[in-house]
Amino acid sequence: MPARITMLPSGHTFEILAQETILEAGLRAGRAMNYGCSDGNCGGCKARVVSGDVIKTRHHDFALTAQEKSQNTILLCCHSGEGDVVIETPEAEGSHEIPHQKIIAKVRKITLPTPEDIRAVAMVHIKTPRTQRLRFLAGQHVRLDFGDDVAALCAVASCPCDDMNLHFHLPYRRDDAFSEFIFNTLKPTQTVTIEGPFGNFILDDDVKTPLIFVACGAGFAPVGSLIEQAMALDETTPIHLLRSPDPANLRAGPAPEFGFGNDSAPPYLDNLCRSWKDVWDGFEYDTLNDDTTAMIDAASRRARAFDQYRLYLSGPSTWLKTVRDGLVQANVRAEWIVGDDINGYREI
Repeated sequence: MPARITMLPSGHTFEILAQETILEAGLRAGRAMNYGCSDGNCGGCKARVVSGDVIKTRHHDFALTAQEKSQNTILLCCHSGEGDVVIETPEAEGSHEIPHQKIIAKVRKITLPTPEDIRAVAMVHIKTPRTQRLRFLAGQHVRLDFGDDVAALCAVASCPCDDMNLHFHLPYRRDDAFSEFIFNTLKPTQTVTIEGPFGNFILDDDVKTPLIFVACGAGFAPVGSLIEQAMALDETTPIHLLRSPDPANLRAGPAPEFGFGNDSAPPYLDNLCRSWKDVWDGFEYDTLNDDTTAMIDAASRRARAFDQYRLYLSGPSTWLKTVRDGLVQANVRAEWIVGDDINGYREI
């Protein structure tokens, strides 16, 4: 049986696997733990062992004081648990407790859409230095700055548990300088400055409340990150995902390399969503066309199935307003709706 780590004062618990550090296990479990470099240099992940035994798994350059050592203080990034362990360490309670960061990173990989792909979403993988990883909450955005006034605010599509490998889903927008750069100029190994994180499109503390996610186009980027976190935090939370393509007026592909194909094609990363349905008993997934009326009806029907819920909307600003207003008119409680504007590329 895997050992279990209990965090004080929150009382949150998570399992730790063999060869994992306590920090790695906590991030994998979706916990917003305090840390900095993840490499034993900064001391940002200091915690006090209240009970249980830990083992040092790697050397760290950060020097603990004699008093800290006498109080059983350790670095979570350099220790694992031997059996069940109780530690005293704070957790971030919201986006305001995540520090603002500025990191010089490199583009690792770019995957452009095929000519048949009507979604025209570029997948960009950026890797940070090992000693300066990005601490963020699922659903947040960062500013990507490639220099020469090519910069924009973009949603992080990956899970905070892999803070060194950041993934972005970047839609094509004709006549947008940032979009044209991503699709026509960006190359692997290019340097990029990451600044942030920004935004409050994040999960509530109570992840046992049923979650309904509605994503339009590349609005799936932050939604996918939130779903992965919700799955890591709780094994029983009902999760419903509805996806639609961008509105027709935004689906103008970059010609001639990236034309648009069959409009009935599934959304990008459709197989990933279907795999979630296969492994998660409470997960439901449906795709719709770009008819906002149908989307409002589908989302409101799912909301009415629960006494309480949180409904997350992510998509272009015009779509977002239309769907939000329609849901409220359908008696979905406005205070339970959280929205995120993915309107192409937004500068700060």
